[in-house]
Amino acid sequence: MIALENILTDHEAEPDTPLLDIIQELDDTRPIVTNWEHVTVMRGGSWVYEALRALVEDMDEDEDEDEDDGDEHGNDEHESADVEMCITYLQAWITEAMKAREG
Repeated sequence: MIALENILTDHEAEPDTPLLDIIQELDDTRPIVTNWEHVTVMRGGSWVYEALRALVEDMDEDEDEDEDDGDEHGNDEHESADVEMCITYLQAWITEAMKAREG
């Protein structure tokens, strides 16, 4: 959940930055850690970043199917991904998965 909080914090600071740019910046500036606790946290962050990248990719594929002529507004690819919606979706999925694991 730390990675999700970091994304939201960066989004609030710079709301016009696309989700994939936020993820890339956070991924590029991750600290190098060696103890198992921090390595585990970093692996969780990597999973979050990859899950969000996949979600944005799926959203783009759905939009491509809907729009044969391309983006009429001239927006760059992936900029349409709503950061808060993506974070909320993934957070809900993680919460449900954790509940299912607990029993």
